[in-house]
Amino acid sequence: MGLAAINSARAIIFEGQDLIVKARVVNDAGTRISEDGASSTGTVSAASFYVYDLNSSTPDTALNGTTAIDIAGAGGTFTTGAEGYLTTGWDKDGTGYNFAHTVVDGTDVTWLGGHRYRIDYVIAHNGTISPSGASEGDIRFSVEVHVKAGY
Repeated sequence: MGLAAINSARAIIFEGQDLIVKARVVNDAGTRISEDGASSTGTVSAASFYVYDLNSSTPDTALNGTTAIDIAGAGGTFTTGAEGYLTTGWDKDGTGYNFAHTVVDGTDVTWLGGHRYRIDYVIAHNGTISPSGASEGDIRFSVEVHVKAGY
């Protein structure tokens, strides 16, 4: 099983707002992974996310089904090439992030005030775990979102 630098995070937003999720996604050794293979830990072949309304009568059913995320090129989710990490809008440390995704209100989900949501990310990664050489497999992490009424 692959590892992520964060296993879960929390966010508080208002109805009508988009949510920008940024993370530093790394392998088991703490080395960044990339979409283009610029890191020595393999590449990301696909990514998807699932949104769950934890206050609904079916909290285990994704509201958006399986939604693929664009991971390629300049408009993609993962940073590419030798630049490694980006720091724009990142205040956790000086290293930065290599994963960014915007959950768009009204397209990906319609946030309801007073509800809690969970967003699960699944990143297909073809890297290997050192020194065993075993496949890392999918990298998973979640974001818990608390939505407040009135924006």
